[in-house]
This record gives sequence, C-alpha cells and structure tokens, in this order.
Amino acid sequence: MQKVIEGSYAHRILVLLALRLKSSLLAGVWVWLCSVYKESLIYRALAACGAAFCRWLDQSLLVGMLFHRGPVPKAWEQSLVCRGAEGLMNLPGRGLHWFYEKTRKLWDGSFFAGLFFRLSDSSAGVEALLLAALWVIPYAKWNNVYNLLGYFIVLLFLLLRQMRWQTRLELRKIGPYPVLLLLTAVLAVFSSTFPGLSSRYLIYHVISALCVLVTVNSVRREGHLLALCMGISLALLAMSGYGVYQRITGKLIYYAYMVDTSMNAGMPSRVYSWFDNPNTFAQVLVLLTPAAAVLLLRSRYAAGRLLGLAALVLSVTALAVTYSRTSYIGFAVEALVFVCLWKPSLLPIGGALCVLALPFLPDSVLNRIRTIGSAGQDSTATSRLPLMKAGLKIIRSRPLWGAGLGTDAMRAYGKEQLITAALLSFPHTHNTYIQVWVELGLGGFLCFMLGMLDGLRNMFRACRADSGIAGITAIAVVSSLCGSLVGGLADFLWHYPRVMGIFWLIFALGLSAVKVASRQSETDTDTYNI
Repeated sequence: MQKVIEGSYAHRILVLLALRLKSSLLAGVWVWLCSVYKESLIYRALAACGAAFCRWLDQSLLVGMLFHRGPVPKAWEQSLVCRGAEGLMNLPGRGLHWFYEKTRKLWDGSFFAGLFFRLSDSSAGVEALLLAALWVIPYAKWNNVYNLLGYFIVLLFLLLRQMRWQTRLELRKIGPYPVLLLLTAVLAVFSSTFPGLSSRYLIYHVISALCVLVTVNSVRREGHLLALCMGISLALLAMSGYGVYQRITGKLIYYAYMVDTSMNAGMPSRVYSWFDNPNTFAQVLVLLTPAAAVLLLRSRYAAGRLLGLAALVLSVTALAVTYSRTSYIGFAVEALVFVCLWKPSLLPIGGALCVLALPFLPDSVLNRIRTIGSAGQDSTATSRLPLMKAGLKIIRSRPLWGAGLGTDAMRAYGKEQLITAALLSFPHTHNTYIQVWVELGLGGFLCFMLGMLDGLRNMFRACRADSGIAGITAIAVVSSLCGSLVGGLADFLWHYPRVMGIFWLIFALGLSAVKVASRQSETDTDTYNI
C-alpha cells in the first residue's frame, strides 16, 4: 500500500506543492517571523513565566489532588475483583485456543482461516473502517443496533486473535470507575420510579461499555491509534462536507424554536448535517475535530496529512454555521487546551491570529458570537434555567437513586410529582451533570465524575511523558473531553445514543493512548504506515 501511495499521481502533485510552498516568499516570511519571535524579549519573558507557573502548579495542592492517582485506581489492577472479572471474560478465548491447538492442521491449511486470523491482528483497522461506514448513515435511517453489531464484529475479531495467539482481553486498563458506572446503570433500572420506561435505555450503556472494551483491547501500537484517527477523520470529512453543502445550497429546515429571532434577526437556517439537530451536530464536531489534528500532525505521508487537514478545515467551517453558542465556547476551550499541552509557545501567535480573523468571519457568525454575552436576554438560553431547576428538585426529592435511567422516567416522575411543566415539553434538563445524577443517582454521578477525572489525569500524564503518536493522541482526547464537558454545562451530551457512543469512543481512544504510552519500551513492530 505504501508503494502504491508513493507512486500515485496525487502523491507527486502533493510533493511538488509542498516543495513550492516551502520555497515561497510566504514560507520565508513565516520562518523569519518565528525566528524573530523566539529571539525576542517577549518570548523569553513568556517562557520564564510559563516555566515558573508550571513549577508552582506541579507543587500545588490542587494538582496533587487532581493529577496523582488515588488509592482506588492503584488497587484496581491487582484487585481480586478485576482479576476475577478478567478471568471470566477470557474463558471463551481460552476455550477457543484449546480447540485451535487440537485442530491446528485444519486451520493452518485454510486460506480463509489465515485471512481472518490476519484481520484479527488488525482489529483496530477493522474498527476504523466500521466507524467510517456507520457514522455516515443519515439520522432517518439510523438504528442503534448498528453500533451494537459493529462493536460485536470487532469483539469477534478479538476472540479470533485469542484463538490463534492466546492473548487476553484487559479490563484493568479501563479503570474501576467506568465499570462501576455500568453497574450503576443496571441498578438504576431496578431502582427507577418507572422501571418499564428505564429498561430500554440500558442497552445504550451496554453498547458504550462494549465500545470502550473493544477499543482499548484493539489498540496495541501507535499505528493502531493512527488507524482509528483515520477512520474518525473520514467520517468527520463526510459529515462536515455535507453540512457545508447544506449551507451552500440552502437545503435546510428552519427550526424557529431554536433561535430567538428578536436577538438573531436575519440569521440563516442552522446546519445539522445528518444529525437532525444543529446542537447535536456541533457536539459531534467538538468531540471529533482533535482526532483530525492528530492525523495532520503525525501521519507519515502527505495523503494522511491532507485528509487530516481537509477534515479539520471542513469541521471548523461546519461548526461555525451550526450557530451553536455552547459548542463555540466548548471549541474555544478545546483549542486552548490543545495548544497549551502541545506547544504553549504558540499561544501568543494563535491569539493574535484569532483576533485578526474576526473581521473576516461572516456577519451571521459574528452576530451569534455577540449574543453569548447577552444570553440572559435570549429566550432559548433562559428557557433552560427552569429545566435545570426541575432537575435539581428531582435530585433533592430522590438524592440517592434519582428518578431512574432514561429521560422518559425523569419526565414521568416530574409529571407525577408536579415538579414543573417545563419537563413535559423538553426531553432533558440541558445539563449533563444534573441529568446524570437524575438518571443514575448519587453513585452514578460520582462514578462518572471520578471516571472522567481519573481518565483525564492518566491522559495528562501520558501526554507529558510521551512526545510521539500516543502523546499527541492523549492531548487530542484531553482537549476534546474538556471542550465537551464544558459544553455539557448547558446541554445534555447523551440525549442522542449515537452521540453517547461517540463520546465513549473518544474516551476509549484516550485510554488506548495511555496504554500505548506505557508500553513504548516494549519492542513491537508497527503494522500500519499511515
């Protein structure tokens, strides 16, 4: 495949363009500006301040609490519960390997068996192709069974790998809190005020748990991380490209209830691609965009970098025309965290470029950004406050168990207790943290918060310890989760199960980067050259 790419006509054109750009006047001016900046007093002052701040931060109590592993994650990997669960989980694989050893001659002589065994060693590539195929299915034709089948197929390939090479499925790399979160989701069905309404929502949490399990166990090398980023970038390119196409052609449905026309007069229809809702589409873009940056910065070949660049540019363009203010803020946080962890010295240049770019933004985008500061007078923003207050009332009435898993149980309980009429016209509380507590109870809320904190802490340590593909992937996931969790203050990220699956896929990608970073000392050849 590498020889085909290098000998292609498109590759030669990209090489010529790169050489021409490298020798151009613009590139020379840019290199000169960077050299002047690095020799300037401003750069030295900022570097000294940054180093002093980092030293203070590393020694502070806050970082000691946030970025040092607690007793539960430390004890998890060697605990009897973890080892017992892993043993039960690997029983089918051990049985298959025993069967393979007894019938080795039959399998070794089969062409199709050899093909599937080779594919099983590339389960991350299989998952990447499935992601690229599943995420482009339009909302009207989407069924959550597709996600279940897709991850089940990847699980079958992992079992085939266990059958041939006697590998193990690892639960210890996932950590205790995501496992406990799944258990609280099961308990939330039985403790629900309306168990019948809650039962159908459990499958969404099971699919998310399966996603985390197969992703973390499929990724073993840096190339596997790039393969997943490539699949994500392909899907991101398709959905963003279709969103931009919608904006250009104007083939959009105008949702009047999503815009306060008194403050956004003349604003065009909001882009939603094939996600039915512009806010949901914006959430997906915030989650996936950093993965395209990984491909752009770490791909070995021009074709991979070009794919990452195209996906990145189109996703930012599509995000702009979703007019989602919450996602605007989330993306700003995401970009800030990414640059801070990747190259903090670029912050002044990046800030200056952002300011210089403001006059070139379309008037509709600028007007939408201006309304962020006056959200208190915007009816679409103020309508969320009664919903959040209603969620807090439910928490006060049932703090330990919540109303039950799923938004249907919450709304039914709100109606029964006459908490507020607002819950009858809106599907959720528009706040991820309140909604998680309402659905999963106190235990689920604590597991979610501790799981995010523990995962971000491990990813932060990985990006500081590794400067390769695993490190930049950890940076991308940290920035993606930070941007999304900030956006979760004003919206519920898991309202659409499809977005819920994407959220946990990104989280699993970060855990995989942590695992790869911790195994960099092992000699393991890379099977991907992306």
